[in-house]
Amino acid sequence: MGIIYDVSNNTIIETNEQQEIQQNILIKQQIQQEIATLKIDLSNTDYKITKCMEYQLAELELPYNVQELHTTRQTLRDRINELESEMS
Repeated sequence: MGIIYDVSNNTIIETNEQQEIQQNILIKQQIQQEIATLKIDLSNTDYKITKCMEYQLAELELPYNVQELHTTRQTLRDRINELESEMS
């Protein structure tokens, strides 16, 4: 398979194989973008963990629900791992 030249229209027609390669590249780019977004979301909650640790050390009431925070962060990590394994 390769590039087919259509003489009647002076155009290049891509074969199915080339279209499939381009589709795979697009899918990988979308996965990479989703991973990047999820990592930003995870990073954006880091301060909440630090703040909870600080409050706990000061023996104050925690400012966030740690269980809920952990569950949310773990869900993000699980999705990142899932997507990264798809990339391998």
